[in-house]
Amino acid sequence: RSTLFPYTTLFRSGPRYFVIDSSIVIYPTNEDASAQEKVRGYLNSYYQKELKSKNCTLMADTVALTADLSKSNLLVVGTYFGNRFLANQLDKLPFSFSKDGIVGVDSCKGPNLILLTSWYNPTNVNGAALICTSNRSSNIVGILDQFPSFQIDFLIFDGKRIASEGWFKRQGERWVIKTE
Repeated sequence: RSTLFPYTTLFRSGPRYFVIDSSIVIYPTNEDASAQEKVRGYLNSYYQKELKSKNCTLMADTVALTADLSKSNLLVVGTYFGNRFLANQLDKLPFSFSKDGIVGVDSCKGPNLILLTSWYNPTNVNGAALICTSNRSSNIVGILDQFPSFQIDFLIFDGKRIASEGWFKRQGERWVIKTE
């Protein structure tokens, strides 16, 4: 099935219906050297098995910073500090990051946090992006294997355990985690 995060509700901006077919996969180039090699190997392997047949394109974060991505769905993979494209978009997310936590409505703390979230393409709010990130480089290997089979805007894992999950809502000019 080509849809990873199906949505029944349309948003003006914010989470989007994400279809993996013909997406651009933005990979990190700023992880530490040992993690970078493992991440590159994992993403190349995943791409060959799962994404190449779906007409996806692999693109370095440094290239993505200057490329016209406005007509594409994006799959952004890497830590918030290791993927330069993601780092450039952090102010548009309803989360903030630190080495020991991911902060939304509730703070999730721990060294093994993984965030999977559907969002809009930051270069065109009518497009979709799926962001797969973590607060530790070693968590990126295997991150694409953790997709849920249900409809949700975001999941935060602590290792393999779901630490937080939910939806987003618009609050003024900003998107926040829905608490009701």
